[in-house]
Amino acid sequence: MCIIAISDIDAPVNPWVSVWFQPQKTALWVKSTQPFYGVIVVLCLYALISFISARVGAGLEVEASQSTEALSGKHRLGKLIDTWLMPVMFSGVLYLVGRYLKGQATFKNIAWVLVWSQLPVILMLTIALVLQMAGFEIYEPVFNNKISSANGQVLIEPPQLQVNAHGLWYFMLSTLFLLWSFQILLSGTAAIQGITVKQALWWLTLAMIILMVVRLPVTLALGDRDILDVFGLKGIVELG
Repeated sequence: MCIIAISDIDAPVNPWVSVWFQPQKTALWVKSTQPFYGVIVVLCLYALISFISARVGAGLEVEASQSTEALSGKHRLGKLIDTWLMPVMFSGVLYLVGRYLKGQATFKNIAWVLVWSQLPVILMLTIALVLQMAGFEIYEPVFNNKISSANGQVLIEPPQLQVNAHGLWYFMLSTLFLLWSFQILLSGTAAIQGITVKQALWWLTLAMIILMVVRLPVTLALGDRDILDVFGLKGIVELG
């Protein structure tokens, strides 16, 4: 477990910079000083970039592919739930998990870490918006091949592997930013709960499993997700 001197925690911190490279130290400073500024700013930034991306088509590629208005409405509702309701529920679940496992974080601490961990995601969405406006096909599947089945056999069309260069590069870039976001969340959670990073990983895993169980009835009711979403293959391959 990383040990940080009290003098370091009490030192003035610019969270906009330090949270990227020193998330644990920043979260400890937040826990000590209890500031809440910046949370609304980050939320507004996230809402703004999400709104702009939706208007230019990023994030709406699934709705555009639906054939009926009713199904499109269900998919739109599912997206709204995932974007706004599920993060709030995740905050509550993570807080309850922490209380059950004798963690030290308040709900305010957890909200701060969750919101600020989205900074890499906001930057990723901004880059994606610029790339899409420049004509890059970043939301196309990484592989242009379609997977289907016939007579119990899996078919790949065309049989030769075809890679979408734009999709591949964006997949690699977005993976980097998502891992960066998770690292901030992981280290920040460990700091505010007073536990090791390894323990924080298990706590976050437990909270995510609970959230998946909560989301399952919504998925069954709306039918807004397919098997590619379940296995994390959306945007990598396409079912025929």
